[in-house]
Amino acid sequence: MTIIYQPFSAPIMPQWEPLLDLCFGPERKKRTVFRFRQNASQLDAFSFMAIEGQKLVGSISFWPVILPAITISPQRLSHRQTSLSADSDFANLDVDNPISIPLLGPLAVHPDLQGQGIGHTLIKKGLAACDAAKVPAVLIVGKPDYYGGFGFVTDYVAKLNLGGDVAPLTLMGREYHPNFLCKFVGEVKCVSDIS
Repeated sequence: MTIIYQPFSAPIMPQWEPLLDLCFGPERKKRTVFRFRQNASQLDAFSFMAIEGQKLVGSISFWPVILPAITISPQRLSHRQTSLSADSDFANLDVDNPISIPLLGPLAVHPDLQGQGIGHTLIKKGLAACDAAKVPAVLIVGKPDYYGGFGFVTDYVAKLNLGGDVAPLTLMGREYHPNFLCKFVGEVKCVSDIS
């Protein structure tokens, strides 16, 4: 079996929705996380397909989400920081403009090929692209025992929510800039919510 990993391509795109339906079923469109993909453009720079011959056997995609407005208080600064200065970790944040970061998902691998490292490779490629683009953080709704191995943790996003239930999965974050996600409290929004 030879798998080729490549960016999303138009000739293979008709196979994508059927792969997602096969992996997750039609109920996937009722999940809270699905609404973040509606009326939004996939972040193609981070998204990849796994192709065997001319068959799509796996995919990973990322979507833009908007973090809640930053509210800075002495309690939130706590022991980490007592004042905002030019060299603080808040210095590059523009509190007047929405901050967008990628939401990973869905990650799909054809059921017949699961457990062979395809998903692992797709995640590594996607996260490497995020790192190269210098995104501050990535969110995901997934299983902690799987995604924890890629640096996703719940602690970073303890004060964030997606405006709906994500159970049995869990909201997690991975930071590329330390202490980035802890600055945000409240509901993560869809891009369409603010446009």
